Order: sequence, then C-alpha cells, then structure tokens
Amino acid sequence: MFSIDRILNSFKPFSKPAEKPPTEKPQTGPAAARPVSEKDALKLSSKLPAADAIAPASLSSEEQSLQQARLLPENYAELKAVMLAKGVDAAKQLYRKGKNGPFSPDFGNPIEMLKAAKRIQASPELSRLVKDVRKGDIVVETYNKPDDPITRFTKGPFVHASICISDEAPPQFIEAVGITGSSGDPTTNRVRYTTLSAHDTMTYRIVRPTEGMDEPAKSHAINRAIRYSEEQLGKSYDYAFTDRNRGSGVTDAYYCSELTYLAYASPDGANLNMPVGKSTERDEIIVALNAVVDALQPTNKAELMDEAMKLVKRNPKPTTSDMVAFIVDEVMTKCEATEDLTRSDADRDRLKKTVESLMEGKAFGNLHFALGEYHQQEASGQFDTPVIGWGRQQKARAAIALGFAKDAGHLLGTSGLDFSETAKTTWNVLAAVLPHSEVLASFLFGPNDGRTQAVGKVLDSMEWVQKHAPDLPVVGDFGLHNLPERAKPSIKTDFVSPTDLAWSGLSGENYNVLPGHPVDQKAFERTYEEDPVLAN
Repeated sequence: MFSIDRILNSFKPFSKPAEKPPTEKPQTGPAAARPVSEKDALKLSSKLPAADAIAPASLSSEEQSLQQARLLPENYAELKAVMLAKGVDAAKQLYRKGKNGPFSPDFGNPIEMLKAAKRIQASPELSRLVKDVRKGDIVVETYNKPDDPITRFTKGPFVHASICISDEAPPQFIEAVGITGSSGDPTTNRVRYTTLSAHDTMTYRIVRPTEGMDEPAKSHAINRAIRYSEEQLGKSYDYAFTDRNRGSGVTDAYYCSELTYLAYASPDGANLNMPVGKSTERDEIIVALNAVVDALQPTNKAELMDEAMKLVKRNPKPTTSDMVAFIVDEVMTKCEATEDLTRSDADRDRLKKTVESLMEGKAFGNLHFALGEYHQQEASGQFDTPVIGWGRQQKARAAIALGFAKDAGHLLGTSGLDFSETAKTTWNVLAAVLPHSEVLASFLFGPNDGRTQAVGKVLDSMEWVQKHAPDLPVVGDFGLHNLPERAKPSIKTDFVSPTDLAWSGLSGENYNVLPGHPVDQKAFERTYEEDPVLAN
C-alpha cells in the first residue's frame, strides 16, 4: 500500500522546494494518529499540481524484483508516477495509449498490476504459465467448480477462452466476455482487452494452434489471428451461441470460444484447419434451447437466447418453475406461434401448467394407460382370435387415440377456447417443447431422476403412436402421424465451446491443475458419470 510519505517523496525530484513553514504546535489527539489509507492518498495526489513531465517513480525492492521477473510492465515506474500525480485513471490512459478499447475495468491499473504480480510470484504454477504463454496462444480456463453452470451446460470443465495478443510483460489478451462476466461490470457483454485473471483457484490450459508450423507461416498465422480479434473489439457478446458467420468472417456478436476459434479458422483470420473436440452430449442443451426458441418463431431470437443463457447461468441451477416461467413469460410472449395465446395472466398460467406437465412427464396419463392395456392384451394373445381378436384390437387402438385426445384437451383446459383452437395451441407447444423435453429434464433434474425417466416414457409412447398412426382411428382429426419426434442427438456444427477447443487434439499444456476436478477428457467424463453433483 502506498503511504502519504512515499507519495510526497515521489514528488521531490520534480517539485519546487517548499518555503520553511512557520513553527506550529504539534497536533495532538486522535486525528494526529489517524493512518492515511491508500484511497485517501490517491485522492490527495489527484489534487496536487500536475507537472509538464513526470519523472518515473522510485520502485521498492519488491517491485524491482517483480519487474525483473517480467510480472510488471517495463514502464511500471512511469505508470506509478502518473498514478501518484494524477490518479489511477490517468495511469490507465497511459497504459492504454495506442489501443482502442473497450478494456476490462482494471486494464492498466498499477495497483491491480502489483496485486496480480504478487499472486503470480507466490504460485509456481502461475509463474510457469506466464513464462510459457506466447503471442497467439489461446488460453482456456476453469473455475474448478463441479456445479459451475457452464460446466453443467457444456458437460466439460473449461468455461472461458481468450487469445494472447502480445509477448510483452505481463501478457495482454482479447476476450469476448458475457456469460462468464460480472453483471456489475459495465464492460461485460463485449469483446475487449483484458489481462490474465491469475487466480490460484483456477486451472489453465494453453492451446497453441500454430505448434509445428515453420516460423514464417507461424508468424503470419498469429498476426492474422490477432488482427482478426482486434477488428472485433467492442462487438456484442453472442448469446445465440452460433457461428453464423462461417465462411464470411463478418458477424455482430461473439461468445468467448467463438472469437478465439474464428481468429484462426475464419478466412478473414489465419484461415487454418482448426480441429475441435465435438460431442453430442456437450452440445445437447445448446441444440435443445435453440430448437425450442426457433420452433416458436421468435421475433428477436438473439434477445431471447440472451435471456436463456442468463437463466442457465444461475447458480444454484434453475428450478422447474424457473424454466417453465421463462418459456412461457419470456419466450412464448415474444414468438409468433404463441404470442396470441399469452395475452392474459390466465392464458399464461394455463400454458405454464402445459409446459410443466410436458417437462415432468405428467402430460399423457390417459395415453400411457391405454397403451399399457394394448401391450398387455397383445402379449396375452387376445388379438390373435379371428374376428373377436380383430375387434378387441380395434377397440384398444381407439382407446389409445381417445386417450391422446383427452390428454391434449386437458393440457390447456377449458378456458373459453373451442376444441379446434385448443388442439392447435397444444400442437404448437408440443411441436416446440416435447421433442427436447428429455434433454431439458435431464439438465434440470439429472438423467437418473424419476421425472426425466417419465419424460423418456412419454417420448417412447409418442414414437409408438406415430409408428402405428395409420392403424388408429380419428387420425385425420388429430394428425397422430405428424406427432413431433424425439430429438435425435446431434452435434451443433456452428458452436465451439472452450472444452471443445481444449479437447481438440491441438498442442496444449495444463497449469495449476487442482485435485478433485480433472481436466482431461476421459478422467472428467468418468468423474461426471460417477459424481452425483456433476451428474445432476
């Protein structure tokens, strides 16, 4: 901490000597002993007259040691002097000179630089990281928290990615920060300059896309990747989580790993063939949320996905009520397929019951019962008898169709809509939510929860009904042959998570790996299956 004596001493080389003050009685009492805080010292220094040229401040032996270890910038003495004379903001401006932001709040703050340097020096692993990181490296990181919302979201340990843009000390980065940012940070939800977080509670991995390339090609690729990153500064965070600009290199928003990936993969970047470690399991919730929103025909998808990611980010994770309220109050009210059905509180309450029933596997009790009776009669040979057996089978099939019709009607109740309108409304909700309800339930409750299993049985029943629809009565009235199908596992080809980069097979090195939260793929996936906290 800077004392007032050190601040005043810093000004002696370039301040006019003060005249000898008149003799005064020494001050006594509590005020004489009151220490001067760093905050008060900085306030005082900001009121001192500014010099035309501020001489570098003297550095303590600790500061000199940190600078020699390349943990403080070469111009740290100048930054410190400007801070003492004009305040922290002036020092930031000096450090940021020549760069067009935005910047993370502490980018160029000498006080935070010193704190970070001390943290790094105290940690052999962080010191090794800073020594090894090079211009052009992608650094991915994890908070080492099994219940971190992004870990649950992507089913991978790594939650953030940034690209190193300099070889100077300390290293500087460009990042797209949003879902991992602080809601109180005015520079979040942007592509911005930043520094290494340097916390010993985190695990880092350096991913080096240019490893093995000859020097001219490597330098060319790195420079193009950094130029690409700089061109995106100030653009919004991409909560839609889609690389919709592949092939053109032009977009108005980026999420963290999209920025680092496209810096190398885009034709406007380094234009390298970038492998990624894709997984249907890691992509499934992204696929599901996008599909649900798309199916309801949103008026502003980016805005809705922004809100969806904020919901998913909650820790502890959202409840069924949270998810249902979001789908109805935030999504359905802003989608063409359902906005007319969510005008009143009563409409929304009715839809919430519908969606909750779908997500917890409670929506098709009559269908389940009728289908169970059908399977039981079929297994016991009651359909095998000529004529009588055929009649029993037709009766059982009619019960299945009627059971579905009853369940569809009950989903929305009888709040003034006639049956055809109810069926249409039910169909819109079914088509959007039902195919992905198993994935949503697994995210909310865990794959082994009874509610998730119940949703799976609903989808099993739907598949049976769809397959046998031509043999069922009243098909024309209810369109059973067009029931929405269970969503098939799929890779989201326009989405790359930090874990996808970390597990891509690119050259990589881990730093500060903490016990209990493995970062290698096989070890993490094994822990994910065995650990109830991770699994649920």
